[in-house]
Amino acid sequence: MNNRAIIAALVWSALAANAAQGAIVDGTITGIIDGNTFDTYGLFGTAGGNLSHQVLTASYAYDTTMDAYVRQPEWDAWIGSGGLSLSVTVDGVTRELADGTEAEVIDTRDGGNTEWTLATFAPTPLIAFTLLATGAWVPGVTIDAPFALDTTWYQQTIYVSADGSHYDTLNFAGSSAPGVPVSEPATVTLLAGAFFGLGRRAVSRRRLA
Repeated sequence: MNNRAIIAALVWSALAANAAQGAIVDGTITGIIDGNTFDTYGLFGTAGGNLSHQVLTASYAYDTTMDAYVRQPEWDAWIGSGGLSLSVTVDGVTRELADGTEAEVIDTRDGGNTEWTLATFAPTPLIAFTLLATGAWVPGVTIDAPFALDTTWYQQTIYVSADGSHYDTLNFAGSSAPGVPVSEPATVTLLAGAFFGLGRRAVSRRRLA
């Protein structure tokens, strides 16, 4: 096998490994709650407490190798279990949902912007965000990247439920920041090994000549 064939085979293997790993998309959200502000079930403090003007912070991470990918003319979705992690802090109390939950991540065309849904379905407590982000929706692409909230939109929304049937709705204005890009160690290692192997092969051939 010549060097060109070897390189092609190794690049193909690297791409296959990268595709199998998928993409990890993560980021943070911050905001001030203002509107629909009562913590009916005490998820973030005293039951019935008023959360108005409290700082909300959240982090999210999801894996685009979740169980099912759905593409429609106006939206994309990753749906499954073990693919979404959410951590939400309000009034100094944190609710952290491990990625073993049933969850969905949806990006939807909304005029010149994109609407995002990050939601968990089980186990309780349940948390869901409906967010308006800047930037036009791109089918099959937008969902694979962190998003930037529209800071002029005052009705960013978090839904929280203690029992899975009744929800508090908390509106806020806020901003977001992308997470740190996740490296693809398997792909990097594979490519490094490939080039190392090609280098040794070239040296050996020079010595034989």
